[in-house]
Amino acid sequence: MSDIDLDNYDYHPPPAQIVQHPTEKRDESRIPVLDPTGANRIFRNIIEYFRPEDVLVLNNTKVASGRRKRTRLLRGSPHCCSP
Repeated sequence: MSDIDLDNYDYHPPPAQIVQHPTEKRDESRIPVLDPTGANRIFRNIIEYFRPEDVLVLNNTKVASGRRKRTRLLRGSPHCCSP
């Protein structure tokens, strides 16, 4: 197996390019594309970037809430239960 330098995959977009809210129509969301012009691309046109032998892997996972419910035990101080 060849050595892979994970630093080659770091990407730090400018803060102005990080979406704060989803678009009303999901297919109008922007996607990053390596393009010398730096033009914005939208998801609806993603098929333009695929070759016949490419594979698209879909991920429908959701982010779990980071909040934990706190409870008081026998009039004591608050305790936080975490996994």
